[in-house]
Formats: sequence, structure tokens, C-alpha cells
Amino acid sequence: MADDSAVALQTEKGLFVITGCGHAGVVNTLEHARNVTGEQRIFGIMGGFHLKKRDRQTIETIHYLKKQGGTCHPISLYRIACTCGICGEFSDSIGKNR
Repeated sequence: MADDSAVALQTEKGLFVITGCGHAGVVNTLEHARNVTGEQRIFGIMGGFHLKKRDRQTIETIHYLKKQGGTCHPISLYRIACTCGICGEFSDSIGKNR
């Protein structure tokens, strides 16, 4: 998406992705980072997720993040913007939340 940006850092524990506002969708951004780097593990995400209400997109994003992190290695989330209405949803569903 032309008005979005992100940076993917490869770490020993997997990808740490820093997003902008997340207009492309955090799942799309993570999948693109995986394809570009070849790294499948996601260690953490920081930035805007562009999820403003509990709707199908939010529920599917939470399911995706939960599945990627699993129970042994929860994904660290660092929300900055565009997640106003669902902060509790992430905390309750994903695990490690900052």
C-alpha cells in the first residue's frame, strides 16, 4: 500500500516488525516481512495496527497473532496508535502485551 511503511528486523528469536499506521493491515505486513526475509517466526510487533473496533478484521487479526505466537512463545506487542477500542482484547487474547 502506497501510504504505509514498516521495518522488519531479523533477530535470533525471529522477526521484530515496526509498523506505521498499519493501513495495509498488520497481518499483510507480517506476511510480507516473512516472504521478503524467509524468516517465519514472529518475535514482536510495534506500531499502529489500524484496528479501531471489534469487527471481523480485528477478530481475524487476533486469531492470526495468537496462532503465530502459540502458547510457548507469545508475540510481544507494543501498540502505539490505531488500536484505541481493542487494547484489552489484545491483552486478553495474545499474551505478552506492552
